[in-house]
Amino acid sequence: MPLVALSITALLVGIFAQWIRLGFFADAPREILDWYWVGIKYAENTGIAFSFPLEGVLLSVVTIVLILAILGYYFRYARPHPSVWTHVGYGLLLGGAISNAYERIFVGYVVDYISLRYFAVFNIADAAISIGVLILLILAWNERTAK
Repeated sequence: MPLVALSITALLVGIFAQWIRLGFFADAPREILDWYWVGIKYAENTGIAFSFPLEGVLLSVVTIVLILAILGYYFRYARPHPSVWTHVGYGLLLGGAISNAYERIFVGYVVDYISLRYFAVFNIADAAISIGVLILLILAWNERTAK
C-alpha cells in the first residue's frame, strides 16, 4: 500500500513539475495567476523547505540521509502496522520527498508554483509531504491518547 501511494505521488508530482518547467511557463510571465489569496507563480527553489539556505552537495546529502532514515524507520517499525492510513501517510511523505530529491539532485532546483498570498511558494510534493506528516501525527496522537 505505501509503495502505491509513494509511486502515484512521485509520478504525478514529477509529471506536473515537468509540465510547469518546460511548457506552462515557457513563454508566460513568472506569475500567471493571482486570485484572491492563491496564485500560480514560477519559482526555482535551490534551498530546502521555505527556501532555507542549505544548498549544493550538503543539501543533497542531507536529503538522501533523511529519506533513508524515514525508509529505515518505516520498514523497521511502521510497516507491520495494520492501519491503511499509516501506509498512506508514509507513502505521501516519501513520494513527495523522493520527487523533490530527484529534482534537486538531477535538475539543480525544485520548481515551486503554488503561491499563497501570505505564505511561501510551494509545490504538490511539498503538500504531499505536509499531508503525510499530518496524517502520521494524527495517528500518533490517537494512539497515544488511546493508551
